[in-house]
Amino acid sequence: MVDTSIQHHHHAGADDDCCLPDSPLPPPGSRPKELFDVLTPPDAYAVLEAHLPRQVRSEQVPTVEALGRVLAEELHSPGDLPSFPRSTMDGFAVRAADTFGASEGLPAYLTVGGEVLMGRRPAVRVSVGQAARIATGGMIPDGADAVVDPRTWERPRIFGEISRLGEVDDDEMARVFNLGIGMVAVVAPAEVQTALDELGEAYVIGEVVAGNGAVHLVS
Repeated sequence: MVDTSIQHHHHAGADDDCCLPDSPLPPPGSRPKELFDVLTPPDAYAVLEAHLPRQVRSEQVPTVEALGRVLAEELHSPGDLPSFPRSTMDGFAVRAADTFGASEGLPAYLTVGGEVLMGRRPAVRVSVGQAARIATGGMIPDGADAVVDPRTWERPRIFGEISRLGEVDDDEMARVFNLGIGMVAVVAPAEVQTALDELGEAYVIGEVVAGNGAVHLVS
């Protein structure tokens, strides 16, 4: 049995003490007004700043004890360290302008004119159309303003074959060969197709035949 003589006005989800009996309920979807009583970021910072000390105490401590502290004033280095521009990778020091617009279909051809080793002053100057091999930490030579990472281009597969067959390491290959060089591989007639498959971008340009004490290329 339900006693209907006592009626309660109750809003679902609200505490019994939040509303008086017969008090009007907020419209559906509305929020209590106090949730919108907020400050803008500048006003909030002004309230915070009013509670901050006007003067910050500073003291000098050894560097080993400075962990977790904040500098009381800006700290500036009296000079650059190192005092010269250096390369952060192994690669080729170049003039950036010589590489503008270069692409796989329209590469830029540069002449490698020397090498810069780490810890030594460059003995080479990079001029227009030139490059210099450089080691990580090496001083960028005069005339150069960029370093090209050799891993950003794909070397012809024949480089890998020559390196493997001749037991030539990658550093020596980079010193000896320029990527713009053309090479001719001579193979036995039965190995032509295998060579084409292995080398990738390769073409048959002729056939070597025996002559009168000399070798002739028949195209």
